[in-house]
Amino acid sequence: MYTELGVKDILNKSIVDWKYEILSKKDAATSPEREFLEQFTNVSIKDTPSMFNPFFQLDSFDGCLDTPVEALHFFLLGIVKYLVCDFMKQLAPADIPEVVARYQLFDTGSLNIPSLQPHYLTRHYANFIGKDFKVVLQSAPFVLFAFMTDSKQCLWSALCQLAPLVFQTHIDNMNTYQDDLKLYICNFMYHLIKSMAQWVNKPKFYSLGHLPQSTYRFGSASLFATNAGPLR
Repeated sequence: MYTELGVKDILNKSIVDWKYEILSKKDAATSPEREFLEQFTNVSIKDTPSMFNPFFQLDSFDGCLDTPVEALHFFLLGIVKYLVCDFMKQLAPADIPEVVARYQLFDTGSLNIPSLQPHYLTRHYANFIGKDFKVVLQSAPFVLFAFMTDSKQCLWSALCQLAPLVFQTHIDNMNTYQDDLKLYICNFMYHLIKSMAQWVNKPKFYSLGHLPQSTYRFGSASLFATNAGPLR
């Protein structure tokens, strides 16, 4: 199940791994370890349901369909982080002072973001949190595009156009929103694969394709942008 269906049960996996570790010791296993094996066998035979999450016993629950695509980790701390780090690592050291100057001149008055920290944004991009990546997305066309090739500008333009839809807080017409979201996802993925094929192996890009279905079922992605582990 762990590999065939993509369902992970970390607690049971650690217990099963410990079981086989004890079995590998054979006669060298300690008394507490042999007692654990006996208890494990008794529970697995007499009370199998207690070994699994009770949610799996609900007829109407599907662990894959009923788990929303969590926007914070798959988008900001995934897709956006990959592209920001990739761009900043390729940026020539001689260009960094100009990037700092552009951040300093960037007017945040019309945006719902605090004042920028130019030196932090250019030096500590690998340690950004979600709100930092939002700042980069909002300022990129005015700060970073001047240092990009034409193909990379197309990729980042597609990303910056997609981001507002991902974090849209109110949806007036779901059908129209779905059409727009699917269109901008396809546009972004086209430019992504065209620019560099290495990204297709990243699971978080794959999750992007499930966002329309998740939004249709649960509503705006911003409603479940959370740090909670079960939604990652």
